Amino acid sequence: MFDARIPPPEVKKTARRKVFNSTGKNYNRSASWSARQSRPRREAVLDIYLDLVAVIDYKLYSKYLALANYNSPTALQDILEHYAFVFSGIDMLYQDIKSSEYSIHVRLCKVYVLQVVIVIQFITFTLILW
Repeated sequence: MFDARIPPPEVKKTARRKVFNSTGKNYNRSASWSARQSRPRREAVLDIYLDLVAVIDYKLYSKYLALANYNSPTALQDILEHYAFVFSGIDMLYQDIKSSEYSIHVRLCKVYVLQVVIVIQFITFTLILW
């Protein structure tokens, strides 16, 4: 048995040196064991971050407000805690995806809570691409 750091005596190691070709560009001769080739390198895992924004409408806010005995700071804190747990769970679900190419991370960046009754017209676009 040989140590993992010390090669067997029958294997020769080549020295790495810079060699310039006739055009002046350099290329490296690999410093590998002459008896076997090295393993191919793994690609770096691409980290994908999904930054999400949650919008809480007045109807849901009023439910949390009633549960907090109409104490607005307590209701807002409960909403923030609830959605922090929800998006943490979503992040854990995406981290369970086993892929060698990428890793998905979900982050809750902002929570908007509509505390007054307002009418918002959401614009829907119908795109017809023919």
